[in-house]
Amino acid sequence: MINQYDNPKNAEAHYLTSGPEIWRKMGGKVDYFVASGSTGGTVSSVGRYPKEQNFDPKVLMPDPIGSTYYTYFKTGQIDESEIVLYQVEGIGEDHIAQCIDFTVIDKMVQFNDDDAFTMTRRLAASEGILAGGSSAPICSVA
Repeated sequence: MINQYDNPKNAEAHYLTSGPEIWRKMGGKVDYFVASGSTGGTVSSVGRYPKEQNFDPKVLMPDPIGSTYYTYFKTGQIDESEIVLYQVEGIGEDHIAQCIDFTVIDKMVQFNDDDAFTMTRRLAASEGILAGGSSAPICSVA
């Protein structure tokens, strides 16, 4: 079992591959990096890479209402009463994964299921982009 939530190799893989690739493709100019978090490996490790290149992009993370991450980001505490079911799959969590580094994230924005699924329909209708519920909030945050 690879334990993607708590295995440091998850975050390391994104730091060594995805971060440098995005940095190169953008010509070393990354103003914003927006990614959702489940394991947190992508958002915090890709976000860390340009910051360490002496460039200071804003790293933004959408988080569904019902996930622990938003409150933990704001307060450093988990509020068990805020953990509720939500329909958007693949993002958010009911515990704090060891792969996420909150110090890299500049801003976290909560969203609800209705907003996410409304955006999926909007992206399909106006842009021809067939995004899922976990991708749509990224388009709303920046």
